[in-house]
Amino acid sequence: MKNSKFADVARTVANGDPPDWLVLGLEHFGGSIGVDISKKDRRHFDNIVKQMQGAVHILQTWAPMWLHAGFGLQCPEHVVALLYALPRVKKDLDIFAKKQIGRRPDENREICAAVIVEAWKLLHGKVEPNSLKFQRACNEYWRACGGKQIGGWDEPENWRRPVERALTTGHGWIEKILLAVQNAH
Repeated sequence: MKNSKFADVARTVANGDPPDWLVLGLEHFGGSIGVDISKKDRRHFDNIVKQMQGAVHILQTWAPMWLHAGFGLQCPEHVVALLYALPRVKKDLDIFAKKQIGRRPDENREICAAVIVEAWKLLHGKVEPNSLKFQRACNEYWRACGGKQIGGWDEPENWRRPVERALTTGHGWIEKILLAVQNAH
């Protein structure tokens, strides 16, 4: 594991010998970061999001019937959990479906930055987004994931915008996965 292409990135993030969970966590996300998304794949993804939005709408409309079933029937706990989760799922899907004006920010770079943000927070407590070391970790991870050079000289400062988006957009799901990997080791 220490010989993986993510071990050097993990050393940069950890500022020394990395814990095994960090290398595994970086490997976990690494397969989909740095991969170009074709217009066809994007249309397919957008179509799936629309279908999921329709499914959430149907569930939000009809699942509450369990609350009023009558005849002494109790609403199952999993249905209560579903009713609680559906507005959150809808909100996330609405973010995915939101059409943006102008050039679409590179989601892969934002996710790359978010993985480094969450790993950095777990190891160091807080992120210093303007530090050259932090930006270098983002760039190293991007390149380890197969991402192409950014800008004319592949400068770490090119990570300023993706890091800003990663910090302002909720990526708690990344933290949860990294914590699960950490707790498994």
